[in-house]
This record gives sequence, C-alpha cells and structure tokens, in this order.
Amino acid sequence: MSNFHPGQRIRVRGEEWQVEHARKHEQINGKAVWEIEAKGLTNIVAGAKYIFVDDLDTIEVVDPADIEPEIATSGRAIRAKLYWEAHLRRLLPRNGAIYLGQHGACQPYDYQMQPAFKALNMHRPRILIGDAVGLGKTIECGVLLAELIRRGKGKRILCAVPKATLEQFQAEMWGRFSIPFHRLDSKGLEKLRQDLPSTMNPFFHHDKAIISIDTLKLKKYQTWLESCDWDVLVIDECHNVADRTDGGGGSARHRVARRLAEKANAVILMSATPHDGTKHGFASLIKLLDRTRIKDDSSFASEDFIQHFIRRTRSQVADQIENRAPRKQLICKIPMTGDEIDVLRAIHDGDKLTTMLSKRHGGGQRELFKTTLIKSFLSSPYALLETVQKKLKSLGADPDRRIKTKHSNEEDREQFINFLEDLEHSIQSLGEFTRFKYLKEYLTKHPTKDDDRIVIFTERLRTMREIEKFLLKEKLVDGVFDASSDGKQPAGRLIATADGSLSDIELPRIVKAFQAKTKGIHILVATNVASEGLNLHTCCHRLIHFDLPWSLITLEQRNGRIDRLGQESTPEIFYFASTAEGSTKHFATKESFKDDFWIIDKIKKRVETASTDMAEEAMAKFVEGEEEEVQNTSAYEEGRIDQVDDVDPLLAMLANPDFAAAAAKTDGVNRRRLPTLFEKSPSDFILKLAKEAKLDVVEADNTAVTVKMDNALRFETAQWPREYQPDNDSNGVTLDADSKRVQSFYRHARASNAEVDRSFMNEIHPLIALLENTAIGFFPGRKVPTVTLKGDDKNAVYMLVQSTLYNKRNDAVDQFWQILYHKKGSPDLKPLFNMNEYDHAVKITAWLNDHLSQIVQKSDLTANERRRIADLTRRAVDTMKGLTMECRTNRSNKLRGALTEEINRIKAWESARASYLERLVNEGKDLQAQGVFSIQGRMVKSELESIHKDSDAYRNFIDSYLATSSEPDIRILGCLVVEE
Repeated sequence: MSNFHPGQRIRVRGEEWQVEHARKHEQINGKAVWEIEAKGLTNIVAGAKYIFVDDLDTIEVVDPADIEPEIATSGRAIRAKLYWEAHLRRLLPRNGAIYLGQHGACQPYDYQMQPAFKALNMHRPRILIGDAVGLGKTIECGVLLAELIRRGKGKRILCAVPKATLEQFQAEMWGRFSIPFHRLDSKGLEKLRQDLPSTMNPFFHHDKAIISIDTLKLKKYQTWLESCDWDVLVIDECHNVADRTDGGGGSARHRVARRLAEKANAVILMSATPHDGTKHGFASLIKLLDRTRIKDDSSFASEDFIQHFIRRTRSQVADQIENRAPRKQLICKIPMTGDEIDVLRAIHDGDKLTTMLSKRHGGGQRELFKTTLIKSFLSSPYALLETVQKKLKSLGADPDRRIKTKHSNEEDREQFINFLEDLEHSIQSLGEFTRFKYLKEYLTKHPTKDDDRIVIFTERLRTMREIEKFLLKEKLVDGVFDASSDGKQPAGRLIATADGSLSDIELPRIVKAFQAKTKGIHILVATNVASEGLNLHTCCHRLIHFDLPWSLITLEQRNGRIDRLGQESTPEIFYFASTAEGSTKHFATKESFKDDFWIIDKIKKRVETASTDMAEEAMAKFVEGEEEEVQNTSAYEEGRIDQVDDVDPLLAMLANPDFAAAAAKTDGVNRRRLPTLFEKSPSDFILKLAKEAKLDVVEADNTAVTVKMDNALRFETAQWPREYQPDNDSNGVTLDADSKRVQSFYRHARASNAEVDRSFMNEIHPLIALLENTAIGFFPGRKVPTVTLKGDDKNAVYMLVQSTLYNKRNDAVDQFWQILYHKKGSPDLKPLFNMNEYDHAVKITAWLNDHLSQIVQKSDLTANERRRIADLTRRAVDTMKGLTMECRTNRSNKLRGALTEEINRIKAWESARASYLERLVNEGKDLQAQGVFSIQGRMVKSELESIHKDSDAYRNFIDSYLATSSEPDIRILGCLVVEE
C-alpha cells in the first residue's frame, strides 16, 4: 500500500492531481483507508479540488522520474524562479534557530526570543514562560507559534485564555504574526453549532481556535475538546488550571488541561505567578509539560524542571527596555472623618464578638469575621454595609442557628446581632464617603479626554457599583456603556464597569471600547477580573487603586495593565488609602494603626526605593495574589506583620538570583534567515508573482500589495476568522511588509474602533500559501522548469531535486535540497552540496542565483538535450534517495544517544515515583483505619497502576513523531542545461 504525502502527484480517474492533505484512518479490521484532498493539474480538472478515498478510487502515485522538462521562456526565467521559491518557502528549517520571530509586526527585544529558542531545541517543545507582568509574554508566545507553524508543527493549535483577553489575544496573534485564530467564545460556538450537523465536533472545524479557560470546565465541551488532536496547546494565565486539591484530581479545568496536554506535541504555558503558594500546585503545572520531571509532589529541586521553565524580571532585562518612562506612584492618604473613625473603632470594640471564623480560603484556611469587616470598610462603607446586612440576614434566616464558637449560646447570638445592628446604623448615618470626595476633586482638576482615560480598580462589587453611581450623579461622566449591545452607545464621556459576571462577549467589548480614542469609554471601574493579561495602555496612562488589596502581587498585576511595553506616556498610579493617622483619642498607639493599615507602609517602602521594586517583590514571592492575600491576612490576624515576607524553601529557590539567571539562560539566541531566491522576502516574491501571473493588484512603494478579490481569494478568505474577513465589496486583501507601518495602522484602527483592512506580510500569512500555489501552478503535472545556461562546461546538466522524510503521522520531519551534476560521458550524478549541513539550502539558493545570471534565452530544448534529461531522471531519483538515506542514518545516530538517555531517565523516574506513591498508599491505609476517607488515595492508586505508561508514551512519541519512513518522497524540481 502506498503512503500519500502533501505535494505528491497522483493519477486518479485518468487525470493528474497534486496532494494537498492526506489522512490515514485506521479501520476496525486493521485496514488503513486514506482520505486525500487533492488539486487537479491536468485538462478539465485543472484547479479543481476533490477528496478521494483509496478504497473507492484507484489512486496511483506518479513516478517522480516521470517528468517533462519545459523550457522557462519568460524573461530571465522568472517563472522558474518563482516556482522554485514557492517550494523553497515550504522547505522546513532543520534546526532550532529563530527565523521568523524577529520579523513580526512588533519590535521584539532579545529576551523575547529566548523562550522560543529554548523550546525549539527540545525534542518536544513544552515550556512554562513565567516572565514578570508587562514584559510581553504574548509576543513571546507568538514568536514560538510562528516558528512551529513554519516547521510544520503547528497546523492545529488550541489556545485557552481568560475570557477578558479572548479578543485581545486573537488580535495580537493576527496583527503581529498573521496567525488566524478563530475566537470560539459563546457566540462563536453557538454559531458553529447552528451551522454544523449536530453530530459534528465543532472543534474539528477550525485548525486554530482560541477559547476561554472557563470553557474548559463545561462538561458539554470537554468531550469534544479531548477527542481532537492538537499539535500545540497554549494556556495563558495558566495558574487558573493548576491543581489546588493536593492530589485529589484537580478542578474540571485542570483535568481537561491535563488530558489536552498529554495529547499535544507542544505545550506553552504562561503566567507571571505560576506558583499558588503550594509545591503541589506548582508541580501540577510542571507535570502538564512533562509529568516525569516530578518524582515527589512535595519535594523537588530546580534541576527537576528548569529544562521547561524560563522567567525574567524587569531588573534582569532593564538594559533592553531602559528607554521606558519610569512610573510615577503617589500614595494618597485620605483622612477619615470622625464618623468614619467611629465605625472603625466600633469594629475594634466588637473584637470579642467577631472572633468566630466565617470565611474559608483555599487550603482550608479561614478568615476572622473581624478581618472581613475591616477589609470591607477599607473598600467603602457601602461594601461594609453589604457585608453586615448579609450576616444579619444569615443569622435571622434560622432562629435556631447558633454562632459556632466553643462557648456559643443564645446570649452570645443576641449580643452579636445587636453589635451588627448598631454597626449597620452607624454606617447608614455616615455622610458622603471621603474617598468619593477625593476622587471627585481629582477628576475635576484632571478630567479625562479621548486619549487620556482612567481605570479604577476596586476589590468589591458593591464599591464598584457605588463609584459608578457617584460619578454619574456628579456629572463626571455622561452615560453608561452598554456591554450587552454592540450597536449605538450613548454620546459623550462614558463609564463602564467590569466584573466576573460579564460574559466572554461583553468583557472584550468593554475593553475594545476603552481602547478606542473616539466615542469610547473614558472611565473603566473594574474588579480584579481585569487585572490579568489585559492591555489597557492604548489611551490610558492613569490608574487608581480605589482600595488596596492585601497583596502586592495583585497590585502589581493591576499596575501592569497600563505600565507595560508599548506605553508611550509616563504611567501615573494612585493608591487611595483612608487613614486615621493622628487620631490618638481613638487608637492608643501608632503600632495598632500600623497593624490595621500595614499595606500602606509596604507600598510606601516599594515606592520610595524604586519604581520597579514592587514588581520585584511580587515576583520574589512567586505566588498568586489570592494566595499572598491569604498569607498576609493570616499574618495580620496572628500579629506577625513583620514576618509576612517569609517564604518556603521552594519559593526562596524560585526567587534566588542564581536560579533566575539559570532559568533565563539559553546560551544566546541563534538567528538565521530563511533561504530565498529574492533579496526581500516575501515582498519581492509576491510583487513579481503578481506581475507574472497577471493578478489584479495595486502596488504601493514596493512593500505593500492589495490583491483584488477573485473566486479563489474569496474561498480562501472565507476560511479566515470572521473578524478579519474582507467585506464582499472591499477592494481586496492588503498585505504590508513594513512592520512599523502595520503597527501604526493597528494602533490607529484600535484607537478609532475602525475595521482592520490590512495585515502583516509575514512568511506564514495564509494568503501567501495561496500565492505559493499560484506559482507552483506555473508548471503543473509532469512539467518541470528547465533553463539553458552558457558556460565552459558544455553539455553539463544540473538537476534540482528535493526529498522529504515523513513520520508515521504523515508529518514532514526532514527535508533536503540538492543539486546533482552530470558531466557528459560520466556514469554518475555528483552531488554539489553536503545535505547534512543545516544551511545547505542557503548555499543552493546562492548557487542558483549565480547560475540564473548566465541564462541563455531559448524557446525550446534540442532533441539531444531532452534525451539526455530523460536518461538522467531515474538516476537522479535513485541518487537522491541514497543521499537521503545517508542523512537519515546520520540523524538517527545523532538522536539515538539523547533518546536512550531520556528513556533511561524516565525509567528511573518511574521507579522513584512508584516508591513515593506506595508511601502515600500506606499512609492512606492508616487514615482509613482511623475512619478517614481520602479522595487522594484513590487517585494515587490509579496513578500507581499506570506508572509505566510514561516510558511507553515516550517510546510511542519517538516512533510516531521522530522516526521516519525508509521511503522518502523525491521530487525533481528543475533542470539546468549548459548549452551545447
């Protein structure tokens, strides 16, 4: 049975076709059936696309030696050159160098190339990018994705991101790297389900999809997601899928992420805070990349995972981004009124009544109700009132309910209710909140403008709603943005609120309107749902922390929304803090005040030291903001404020400068240029192709081209994401090779909320693949471009030959070009280049360009020249096959040692992991003897039973991905004949 590969010529139903996609389906009876998508090359089927199945049609692979040399009659053989360039553009890079990353529509810094370089030099690219907030992890991800796509390893990609960044991530990937992700938000998924048969998996429909992380946990989509094969899995803000159950199997999000990661060849995780404060949580992320790196979930060292991990802080890359304006930070201490201080004093006076535990945190920790009241009050009196009223309602809902303390009785309950009712009355008696007055004064003196907006962060939903009401009442804004409508919005300065209740349609809509310079949102009031990943710096350099979370990490995540790469103004950050400082009649000592408001002093120290210190402290802790708040809250309640910075050994290791340097080390970045026959690629290729193929185009200053719409282009663009499809009445599709101009265009389009009608002329742009097909169509079927040259070596014949090695998945793994030289009278064909050299294709392109300058224009070959070529084609195919097998053996010898070492390492891990799991099983038996049921015990037993699957899985990976067939696909791409 034949194996079919993209690029092959086949003969079906009396006509010749070129294979575009080939899929092998294993049948129950063991027989394999090939499904082949092919494009017609001859006669009536030329240009038509069909799908064939080899058990229904007789499909014959055309002998690669069966060629018909066709003289390239166009000026200077430009058609031959375009044909060869089209094939050259699909030649796979054979090393881990960076070829495309530095050419995106951005200005990537050197450090942003390092994650891709590190990942590309792995057998399986799997990496956790843990860079600090605002350093450009999305760009780093795009660089790696572009490289994987160019290598044929990124055909199917799934990206899971927070719902707030769905539209933003999609726009970044398309605008900067020309990677077309289909946004499968709730609206997109619903449309797909309407358009497709009910039995069809919607995730099969698009090769590149982006979804919300929250979608991962929905049962109705999990089976569909897991039944698909993905080449690459990307998870942004990956701490959201960490296992927080201490071995209990994890959340639904973690479980589906684990199953997707097991099936994907490449995995990219991103988070500035991948550690949740527990070793088990961090280990669960490392195990998404390679579970054989962690023997013991509670005890491991940096060398166990550093191969898959990279992180940089701002100080480490400061020399590369030193031109950025340092942020201005102002701690605004706002004096409380006497009535507000009375409320705070009442909370302290009720200390004995509020010692009961009320709020459970992650990991089983609880928060004292007194602390809950203080946090609510420090947000706003309205948030405190809501907390008090909810507690009163819960106590009154059940007359027999008792406050669960060691000495709970009815008298305690009545006293507690009286305390809450008195507190409720005091709050309701307050006048206007002082922080509202301060906010009004600031906005009156420094109003917003279309290009100067403000984002206000708060911890509490009630506070968020009250800020909105206050700003509307004071006419500091003119109306409210309606996130549920994508139609006409109120005129004037608008305000919007953002919290976790918004859908994956509404939240991106708000962000887009906030970024637009005209008719947009002037003030965005948000909870921490907007603190991760969002770019809010387009028209905004001012940020107000209306209240202060008890976490420097959360503060830094918020700050990172405006203080990030691309910010053109000096970021101004305001920390609002109500203070009772100086009110000694209410508080006996300053120390008690410090305990209540310690976060102010923490921020002050960071601000006074340097603007970057807060980021460094956040990264040093290397935990999530939620977990840091729990730690700080516990320290506050236990009276050990000065020790809240203590970290466990793993956190200390992650923060250690030596570890940070090792995690960032990549021994430099090897950058290379893709082989090309044109000085400027791809712009020269596209412009010359357009002229030669007589495409209807408009050219602009040699760097941009607009391809007019025709049927082929309409079909192609119909497969693009709906957001980037050109209108039916548009002039066409514009590609622009000027990176800076494209960046400026996208900034303007986003600022003006305009449609995007051009894209970056990246090497992997989907339209360029269509144009490559046009160039390949210059010589269809058996025809091979042939040129005649002048030279001293009369009657010499050169043949340009390509060979490709495929793996069992039918993916191209290794490709080679060669020039075979034949001197008249010689029995052999001589290879001119060493195919084992990574840059052999670069040398061949230089050789071709040099010889193309010696072209002799002829209308046809002589009969002798045709016979000569016909006599050589079989030998050329056989010679190339032999050379390819030598390269295959050489590659195998180089890989064998490293792969054997890796298999031995996995075996050793299995033994160590089994010992660890057996210990847990025995501990579980002891617990069961005490009547304690453990979910973890069941998970441990399940893993122990399948402990050997990892070495088997790695062998399967080698067999499926790395091992290549012994039958390379050979193609003769051209002939060069020195005239007689």
